[in-house]
Amino acid sequence: MRDRAAPVSGLFSIVTLAAVSAGCAIGAVARFEVSRRIVQRVGDSFPWGTLVVNVTGCMSAGALLASPGASASPVWVAFLGAGILGGYTTVSSFGLETALMFRRGHASGALAYVGASMFGCVAATGLGAALVLWLTG
Repeated sequence: MRDRAAPVSGLFSIVTLAAVSAGCAIGAVARFEVSRRIVQRVGDSFPWGTLVVNVTGCMSAGALLASPGASASPVWVAFLGAGILGGYTTVSSFGLETALMFRRGHASGALAYVGASMFGCVAATGLGAALVLWLTG
């Protein structure tokens, strides 16, 4: 006998894929614009744009994780998490910028960047979750 839920799950997969795709486009444009504006203000001698994007993206991910409605709509969470935040944050830029700093002889700056990124992202994720729990608690 044929599973009657199959078309619904197939539709759900298409809807989820579309939501993630749309969110990723929004996040990528936001990342580009935030990074561009930061570089305009402080210059490009240190990858401040990527650091700010990744830390604020992690804070947003923590807030999403702790959000009371996070389990209510898997499509909405996919749109926000994998979509917008996935397009907004960028590990590849972090890796490239770190490697370039080492290549250019800026080992201390590269190590500071790695430390600030790792600590900042983990701390921001916890802070985002704590803020949502405090606000909704």
